[in-house]
Amino acid sequence: MTTALSFKGVSFAFGDGPDVVQDVDLEIGEHEVIGLIGPNGGGKSTLLKLAAGLLKPGRGQVRVFGRPPHEARDEIGYVPQFAHFSRDFPITVAQAVLLGRIGSGSRLRWNAADRAAAARAIEETELDGLAERPIRALSGGELQRVLIARALAAEPRLLLLDEPTSNLDQRAEEDMFTLLGRLSDRMAVVLVSHDVGFVTDFVHRVACINRTLICHGTAELSGEVMNELYGHPVRAVQHEHAHEHGHGHSRRDVK
Repeated sequence: MTTALSFKGVSFAFGDGPDVVQDVDLEIGEHEVIGLIGPNGGGKSTLLKLAAGLLKPGRGQVRVFGRPPHEARDEIGYVPQFAHFSRDFPITVAQAVLLGRIGSGSRLRWNAADRAAAARAIEETELDGLAERPIRALSGGELQRVLIARALAAEPRLLLLDEPTSNLDQRAEEDMFTLLGRLSDRMAVVLVSHDVGFVTDFVHRVACINRTLICHGTAELSGEVMNELYGHPVRAVQHEHAHEHGHGHSRRDVK
């Protein structure tokens, strides 16, 4: 199995503060979908930023397809938890997705390959009908899909997603996880989620991070395991949703 992403003895701290993540060891295969869960402040976003090369470990080694992340940026698609741009910026969905090609050698002069890659990403995220809509007119869930399409336009082999379903309704969330499952045919996917019960239906393994990291199979996430991870008793809130096609789906959020 080719290793897409590996952490070996990785620790990181901001300045002189305590370690945010400590002695993390993890290997992710090139077609795996991994759910990353844990309490607020447990190190989830930090771990993604280390994988993306936005942070450098204080100790240990991070590798993306055998290279340091900053040398493998052309292999990485990254969608942060919050979009850091103005919603009033005068740009359409199609133009926003094309921005994902920056760094592929285009330098804002789009060629046929750039446009084809952006078109595939738009189709894959079902944004075809919104391609000419300005981003200021999008809902939160639609904007999230645009950000994922922008990452896919770069044609990554490793996709890092920080809470990609946080602004989506139940049906859109299911569609998003179905998409991520399809993407695993050609890339590895690591996604942060608080929706423990729901995410386990769609991922191959769950990585539990609360400063240190333990990886589990999805069937191993018992109440005892969750209590240990979060450091206190947790309550799983069950949500039942009926869809218009008549089938229901349940989910659990950790409180």
